[in-house]
Amino acid sequence: MENGFEFVSQSGSTGSYNAVNGEWDIENLPALGTATLDIVVTIIEGDNYTNTAQLLESTPVDDNASNDVSEPVVIETTIAEGVDLLIEKRAIPNTVLIGDNVVFEIKVTNQSLSDVVSNIRILDVLDANFEFISTETDNGNYDEVSGEWLIPELQLEEVAVLLLTARAPRLGIFENTASYISSSPRDGDDTNNSETVLVEVIEPTEASPGFLYNQFSPDSGDEVNDILRINLEDRELNINVDILFSIKIYDRYGNFVYEVLNKAVSNVKRADVWDGTWEGKQAPKGTYFYIMNYSLNGGEEIVNKGWIQLIR
Repeated sequence: MENGFEFVSQSGSTGSYNAVNGEWDIENLPALGTATLDIVVTIIEGDNYTNTAQLLESTPVDDNASNDVSEPVVIETTIAEGVDLLIEKRAIPNTVLIGDNVVFEIKVTNQSLSDVVSNIRILDVLDANFEFISTETDNGNYDEVSGEWLIPELQLEEVAVLLLTARAPRLGIFENTASYISSSPRDGDDTNNSETVLVEVIEPTEASPGFLYNQFSPDSGDEVNDILRINLEDRELNINVDILFSIKIYDRYGNFVYEVLNKAVSNVKRADVWDGTWEGKQAPKGTYFYIMNYSLNGGEEIVNKGWIQLIR
C-alpha cells in the first residue's frame, strides 16, 4: 500500500494476506481456478494514487510473464476546499561572519477556512555548506537526518515555529528552503507552500559603531564577554561615538525579558546593555531575540533586530 492509504481490513476467498508487507499467500489454486482478495483502506491524504498487484513467485514457475502484473488502478481524490498552510522562512542574520552561527526560522500557519490540519510534514534539509548545531520547536519534532519536521496538528490560525541553528564554515552565498510535503487534509493552495532564503557568509571585519556583540557569557569571569555590549569605538577615526539607545529583549517564545529605554552613553569604547539576569535571577542559556533603536552622535535613528546567544 502507498503511504496515503491506511489499512482497515481484508477478505479473501482463499489463502492469507499480510497487511504489513502486502503479500497474499495462496497455498493451492487449481487449473482455471480463481481467487479473490478485497482490501479496505482509508485514504489519509488527498492525492492521486496508483495501485497494482503482481505475481512474486509460484510452484511450478509461471511461464507467461506477460500477465503477471495487473493493470494499474488509479484513484483520484478530491482536495478539501479552503485548506491552506502558509510556509514562511527567514535567516537571522542573513549576512554572517565565517565560523559564526545562523538561525533559520520556519513558521507554519494554518490559515484554512474551517479545518484543523493534522499530520503535517515539512521538509527543510540544510545546505551542505552549513553545519547542523541544534533545533528548537514549539510543536512536533524535527529529524536532522531526513530534514523532516512533523507537526501533529494545527488548529485554525495556529502557528508552529522551528528554529534551526547552523554554523557557517565557508565563504559564499548559500540558499536554504523549507517546503510542504503533506498533511491531512491536503493543502489545496500550493502558491505559499515553500520559501527560500539566501545567506551570505563573509570575512570578519572590525565592528562598526553601534554594533551589538550578540554572544556573551555572564559566567566566564573574564570581564570581557560577561555583559551584552554595544561597540562605540570608531577605529578608522580613532574616536568613541556617543549613543542614545533603547532595546527590548524577548525569549524564543516571544515572552518579554528585559528592556533599556533611552539610555545615553558617551566617552567609552562600549556601552553595557544586559548582564543576563531576569527578574533578579540568572536568565537561562539559549537564544533570545532583540529589537534595538539607536542614534549615534545625535544622528538619524537606526532600527536593528536579531538574535542574542547567551552562553553559560
